[in-house]
Amino acid sequence: MSRVNDRNGRFPYPTRMETTWLPRLDPALCTGCGDCIAICPENALAQVAGKAALTRPAACTYCTTCEDVCPTGAIELPFLICFTPGQRHEP
Repeated sequence: MSRVNDRNGRFPYPTRMETTWLPRLDPALCTGCGDCIAICPENALAQVAGKAALTRPAACTYCTTCEDVCPTGAIELPFLICFTPGQRHEP
């Protein structure tokens, strides 16, 4: 990840995100109900060995519907924080 400093050489901040963010599925919490699979608009999830699995990661658009519908909290989408190049916000 590239870093940029201010005029005084302080406060490095990312200029772009290089990480791909995908849902995290906890098989220990998944009951295999299929709600997330049914609601996924991109068909990125499928049932594998009785549990939900992200079988098409490139199709995931990070819409969060799978996380919202999961009754056991087995799906977690990490927060995504994007920085805009050339901007810095002071407190």
